Amino acid sequence: MATQRLTPEVGSRHEGLAVVALAGVPTGLNALLILDRMLALLTEGGLDGVTASWAVDLLYLHISAAGAEQNVYDTSDADEANHLAEADRRYAALPADRYPVITSLRTELLSGGHRAGWAMQVLINGIVNTPVGAAHRACGQATGG
Repeated sequence: MATQRLTPEVGSRHEGLAVVALAGVPTGLNALLILDRMLALLTEGGLDGVTASWAVDLLYLHISAAGAEQNVYDTSDADEANHLAEADRRYAALPADRYPVITSLRTELLSGGHRAGWAMQVLINGIVNTPVGAAHRACGQATGG
């Protein structure tokens, strides 16, 4: 399925691809196919059309940002493991009285795990539980219908 190909790894393999995805409304045939499949999955999952339409913006943004982040490592001399090791050394050297939360959560901040899957689950759960009408009411805006 086309939606399975829309991942941070895909965006990171080609320099600039993730940034292009952020540039505007999808109009290319492949992008439109992905958009169509994403909308189908979201509406089949019970979202109304407006919420599904807004949700794809948020999902594209997240996936593109993750791809752009990975692209930094893929297209430069940067190495993710070395970068994390350097961040760990930097965090370990921080004065705990000035940065108490960073120093207490250093291990958690730099831990691996399934962050990408967790992030997508958080987004999906938030989208499902925050229909556009509710977001408008929370912001004090009138809905169009």
